Amino acid sequence: MTKRFSAVIMTLFLLILSLTACGNTTPPKRTAVEEKYAYNTEIIHNPNAPVDAAVLIKDIKGYTEQKIYKVKFPRKIADTHLYVESVGSYTGPYFEDMSMEPCENVFAAVIRNDSDKVISYSSFNIIYGDDDHVKCGFHTTNLKPHCTALVLSDDKTVTFDKVLYFQPNEPMEVLADSLTMLGGMVGVSYSDGKLVVTNLTADDLGTVYIRYKMFGDGNVFLGGFTGSVIVENVSAFETYEADAGIFNPDTCEIICVENELSAIES
Repeated sequence: MTKRFSAVIMTLFLLILSLTACGNTTPPKRTAVEEKYAYNTEIIHNPNAPVDAAVLIKDIKGYTEQKIYKVKFPRKIADTHLYVESVGSYTGPYFEDMSMEPCENVFAAVIRNDSDKVISYSSFNIIYGDDDHVKCGFHTTNLKPHCTALVLSDDKTVTFDKVLYFQPNEPMEVLADSLTMLGGMVGVSYSDGKLVVTNLTADDLGTVYIRYKMFGDGNVFLGGFTGSVIVENVSAFETYEADAGIFNPDTCEIICVENELSAIES
């Protein structure tokens, strides 16, 4: 009886010891960036990114709203879901080609996606002079539903003082229901100028594309472009680092994570 009682006591002691050890286990400490933005294991989410709310024109850094004779805004671009909320001039880094070179008084427009879908791609030209050949293009990619972007003329030599008219033509648009995120399959974080990508699955994912958009004050995305960081040959359960380029967690939002298969399916 005494031996059996001793065995029971020992079992209870070991059980209590194991539970105490579990309770004292310290979870892995998140990096400062992960703590700041509360990154989860699936995708970076930036809480400061634009949402489907009213654009604040006066808060857009570098942008000056201008008027064009006998043209009123907002104005819908025919055969698209885009509205031009405002036109004007922009001075600052030229972001459309991601060169970030200084530009001055470039013809710019604030555009809004008025649909419930993502605008995967949209473009239109503006005839701005006396000749139909005097025109410049505006493009946008991966603009989320009801969100707004500041887009610049694809020709940065077109300054607003050259703009006499606003005659849109040659519109084009491609819509998508949503953007791929590879949720639960890929972990993404940022550290010292690099994106850290982890394959959370037992499968090889091939080439993984991390797509992002810049944003600024005024509740707008900056530019029609979508930046990409590409990681090739992503093997099961492996972690990789890639140069983040102009990606900055303070001014960018990752809006899509995909590989070749998910890109084809979408």
